[in-house]
Amino acid sequence: MAKLRVGIVFGGKSAEHEVSLQSAKNIVDAIDKTRFDVVLLGIDKAGQWHVNDAENYLQNADDPA
Repeated sequence: MAKLRVGIVFGGKSAEHEVSLQSAKNIVDAIDKTRFDVVLLGIDKAGQWHVNDAENYLQNADDPA
């Protein structure tokens, strides 16, 4: 059975930016990677969108966007 691709959108311009980053990290850590192919879509504090890979995201877990 093929993996289902899921997107996790995180970050943004709000005061809750850092909370969103931590929430996304918790999801990435908990998701069953044998069942899901995860695409990380980060929004930085300026509102710019970025596609992050899991390795890059985890290396910059404090601010992956």
